[in-house]
Amino acid sequence: MSPRAITIAAALVLTGLAGLAQGADKLPPLTASHIACGEQYRPDPRSKDSIQKQCVDAANAFYSEEWQPQVAALLAGRPEGMEEIRPATTFEMPDGSLIPGANLGAYAQTLFGAGAVRIAEISNDFVFKPIDRDTILVFGAPKFIMKTKEDTAYTVPSAQLSVYRRTRGGAPPRGWEVLGEFWSYITANRGPMPPQTLTPPPGAPAPAAPTPAKTR
Repeated sequence: MSPRAITIAAALVLTGLAGLAQGADKLPPLTASHIACGEQYRPDPRSKDSIQKQCVDAANAFYSEEWQPQVAALLAGRPEGMEEIRPATTFEMPDGSLIPGANLGAYAQTLFGAGAVRIAEISNDFVFKPIDRDTILVFGAPKFIMKTKEDTAYTVPSAQLSVYRRTRGGAPPRGWEVLGEFWSYITANRGPMPPQTLTPPPGAPAPAAPTPAKTR
């Protein structure tokens, strides 16, 4: 499940949203279908475990130490737990414009609308791909179920790619940091369009050029 994006995640997009979702403390365990192990994994030569076991152990460590606490925080209305992702995150808006993470908090209504008050659910559409015991790729297409003050629900689909690295000794909470993250939203904006003058962070992907209209 998401998010520092959720990731979503998505975390800083949700600054100011509040509320408590049911079962936030009972998140599902990581299953084999959410772990991608293969030749990309670099085993620890000091370990006697198989490459497969080392890879699965790395994914489970990341999931329990970093991912589950993030999602639990989002579902409990505490997006402040993801603030450290802001400098490393780029968000692509439905119109193709790019918003650096540090600026996105001001434009939460653009994605979620003024009436959104909390996240009711985050779909578990993620894959965790360990590169080694300290490096994890996370990608997927999570869907956020948003609730309004009137308790109306609607879905906000997205796509995410992020890279995490385990830190040693006192760096970010729980010992993991996000090196880079990209979120893309594919539904129409729900609020005011963001200004086009914001500068994406260095290395952020450029939006795709618009496709010219066909003429008869």
